Amino acid sequence: MTRISLSLLLAVLVTAGGVAGCVQMPTERQGAVDLRPSVGFDVSDPQLNAQGQLVVDGLAVGALSSYSNGAGMLKLLPGNHLVQVQIARRTVFEQRVYLGDGARRQIAVSADNTP
Repeated sequence: MTRISLSLLLAVLVTAGGVAGCVQMPTERQGAVDLRPSVGFDVSDPQLNAQGQLVVDGLAVGALSSYSNGAGMLKLLPGNHLVQVQIARRTVFEQRVYLGDGARRQIAVSADNTP
């Protein structure tokens, strides 16, 4: 009888340990919310899109095609910004914009809006 009780006790302990091993402990995920405004560009002129360089507040930020027609969004700090598109260091588009926290804005770029 003792041998059966000991076998039963051992089986119960093994089963309880297996069940306890299947339980997942609660987890917590933390992350930072990025509220910086973002801007993208709608460019209808293929030549302007291919050759244009984007300049924001006097700083070159890369090819216009990287941020145009859904390719990507440029994150900026909230506030007023001067957005320019240049081809061969000549400004072909210029616009002043105000962007608040969390804003997402599309700017229509055309060679008609030259300074």
